[in-house]
Amino acid sequence: MEIKVGFEIAHTAVQPTPMVIMLSIHPSRYSDIIGTESIVAEPNVPIGFYRDSFGNVCGRLVAPAGGVTLRGSALVRDSGLPDVVVPTAQQLPIDQLPDDLLFYLMASRYCETDKLTDIAWSLFGNTQPGWARVAAICTYVHNHVTFGYEHANYMKSAHDVYEQGAGVCRDFAHLALTFCRCMGIPARYCTGYMGDIGIPPDPAPMDFSGWFEVYLSGQWYTCDARHNHPRIGRILMGTGRDAADVALTTSFGRMDLVKLTRSWRLKAFRRSWGMMLDRLFVYGTLMRGFDHPMAQLLSRGADLIGEARCRGRLYLVTHYPALVLSGDPADVVFGELYRLRAPDELLREFDMYEACGEGFAAPTEYVRQMLSVTLEGGATEAWTYVYNWPVAHLARIASGRFLAR
Repeated sequence: MEIKVGFEIAHTAVQPTPMVIMLSIHPSRYSDIIGTESIVAEPNVPIGFYRDSFGNVCGRLVAPAGGVTLRGSALVRDSGLPDVVVPTAQQLPIDQLPDDLLFYLMASRYCETDKLTDIAWSLFGNTQPGWARVAAICTYVHNHVTFGYEHANYMKSAHDVYEQGAGVCRDFAHLALTFCRCMGIPARYCTGYMGDIGIPPDPAPMDFSGWFEVYLSGQWYTCDARHNHPRIGRILMGTGRDAADVALTTSFGRMDLVKLTRSWRLKAFRRSWGMMLDRLFVYGTLMRGFDHPMAQLLSRGADLIGEARCRGRLYLVTHYPALVLSGDPADVVFGELYRLRAPDELLREFDMYEACGEGFAAPTEYVRQMLSVTLEGGATEAWTYVYNWPVAHLARIASGRFLAR
């Protein structure tokens, strides 16, 4: 799918004022930009771009007396897949972490590990290290902090958020990533665009947003304590220790912000997604051969497209299986692909059956995600239910076939 993003930011100034801006899409998404990204200033003052120590793209300019208006736009190609959920991701011992990651265990301006370490260990010391611990932290922060724009305060720190129990998206991120650092998990702050794909329409959808990433099993994973649910369509702009490292604009002199508008539009929703939102990949007791009420509902309300497979590992919970995502091409789970005749209605029923989504206490046992699945005619995307709890104690179904276990 294609997402159109942009912004318009205006500042006034009484005299020429140097500025640093961080408004570019992050280099990790360069290959997804269709055409070129545009960032211009009015009046037409030159902007010199450079990479900061975190790898973010920054711009330097001198705003003239009177002020400057900055405008940007880009068209970005996106997979349409939600944030990945990997319950098997492991926490690495600190002495085995790469040197450059120790930076993300330490205190920073908004993240006072010294004030929150004892609190973190009292709350999460008995959780399983790794993904389960991060999930527990996200759930705690999600429930502990009340969201509201009236609670925004650029001076608010993670400890302030913990004590006040209120904030905006950056505050959720600051508290959660500080708890992660306190528990020995490298964590960094992220800023970028995020709209309202795959969720009920929001009268004030998020556009510029803050979230965080954790380092587990040798790579960075996206986490979001504000929403505490995998989201679709994030477009990263910058990463750093906390929000101080990724300020959208920094001025070296007195300037007043007089306008800030952000645009976000799903440009190719029907063309890219219209044929995917009605597809469901099943790999367990919803497949043919089972005769319980939910399997009957699927049989009555959907058309079988064919046998299909996805990348992942299969485990046996009790009488039903668990699909866990995997990056190894050798890990394959087999199942069936269906086209739902009334997708919204049926997916609500299956969400209730799997006890996931809005209204259920997180972390839920399953999360519904859009995944790439392969069938004889090629690859497509489809909804499926991914297991969201630890699997270390579960027996693996090595064949990837639930019916052949």
